[in-house]
Amino acid sequence: MFTRSPLQYAPVPGSDEPGDVEKWLKLYDKPADRWVAEALLAFQKFSQAYSDHFFKEPDGLIPKRGFDPETTTIKRLTERVFRALDNYWTPLGQVAEQRQVNHYREILDQGSAQATTFLQKLRLEALPVLIYFDKVTTIRHCPYTNAIFVGTPYRLAAENDWMAIPHEIGHYLYWNLGFRLSQDGQKEWLLGNLAASRSWQDDFKGRVDGIVDSLYPDAADDNLRQALKEIFRSWLEEMFADQVGVLIGGAKFVDAFQQVIERSAGDLSGLLENDGEHPPLYLRPFFRALALKRLHERGLVELSQVDWDDFFKKTFNREPADFDAQRIKVRLPGILQPLTDEEDAPSVPVEIGAIKSAIKPVMELLDSEIAAFKDQLALPVVDPEQAFRQLRALSEENERFAAKERLTVSKTPFERLLQPRILEGGDTHSHGCWGHWGQWKWHEIGEHPI
Repeated sequence: MFTRSPLQYAPVPGSDEPGDVEKWLKLYDKPADRWVAEALLAFQKFSQAYSDHFFKEPDGLIPKRGFDPETTTIKRLTERVFRALDNYWTPLGQVAEQRQVNHYREILDQGSAQATTFLQKLRLEALPVLIYFDKVTTIRHCPYTNAIFVGTPYRLAAENDWMAIPHEIGHYLYWNLGFRLSQDGQKEWLLGNLAASRSWQDDFKGRVDGIVDSLYPDAADDNLRQALKEIFRSWLEEMFADQVGVLIGGAKFVDAFQQVIERSAGDLSGLLENDGEHPPLYLRPFFRALALKRLHERGLVELSQVDWDDFFKKTFNREPADFDAQRIKVRLPGILQPLTDEEDAPSVPVEIGAIKSAIKPVMELLDSEIAAFKDQLALPVVDPEQAFRQLRALSEENERFAAKERLTVSKTPFERLLQPRILEGGDTHSHGCWGHWGQWKWHEIGEHPI
């Protein structure tokens, strides 16, 4: 039976043999290598607590429930525990593996150094950012460490293109807004951070609803009003991340989106494609340009030299009015999809031009909020063993609240612990899979394509 962490990073007690981390630090001595060493030790503690919860005699979940070791139930459960640990381990393992190749380490160090430069503008330069190569741009933030893991395609890194990092840092802040003020109870960093972050998000969405109500007060505009509320709620995290990206990446961050569009959108349908969480590619540079202009007015950034109407006209041979007349379909409530001829669910068509007009006061409010707390951000202090206990408490709290309110919750706490994706601000970034289950919202994850 699995009774200990599968990885032995610390020295073996009573042995003169150095531990794996000591060996690592003798070979590699860059700042990022020290961050890797700290994360390795933290993962060992976290994974031990994780495995003890399920397997340790006599109070582990499996011995306490009396599962027959020979049944498929315990075998499947064991497999799922290892799979969950693999999910937490994967970004750290990729970082450590890739950094053993000298050429790769040099490139990845450039990315970490650039990330630190971006973070200096938020006074968070001490926050570790570990870069590794991945198929698409991704961000991971695992609960056993305060390090951010950022995956980037090798092609971009080899070209010294790090302009996706500011946006990913924006996601990290969105998940961890609870740290904008130093907390006394660091033992409850996970629970306190989650509660504070979600409280801000809910409050902000309410204020955005108020903006939309003021723009379209007439009863005749009810469908448009509800559709815009759905749009901005769905896009909030992405707009927040872009706003932070503009703040710390400046005009270069905005201008870099030209390459994203040229690589990603070959025609009008590609420009207007929606997945329910990202604004369409066509709209995102206009949102970023609005943010840049407001920051420029406060003397914080230089203005971009890109005229986006002109860029789209030259690249796609369409006039701005033609783009603005295009429509996206908004299902109430829920998922945004491109407008099609199939009306298989109640939906409202919304013109792109209407969204561009309504977004300005929303972006201004977002800018004011970020400006208000950007200098008050505090570095998370993470205890990996406490992190698992709080993760477990979070799962149990969700079930208790659901039972009290007679809500339907399909998974037990131990089922949720087997899904690392339940963490908000503690796992891979996904898009908009926010669901209300009682007092908490759980973050389902997936790959993050910028």
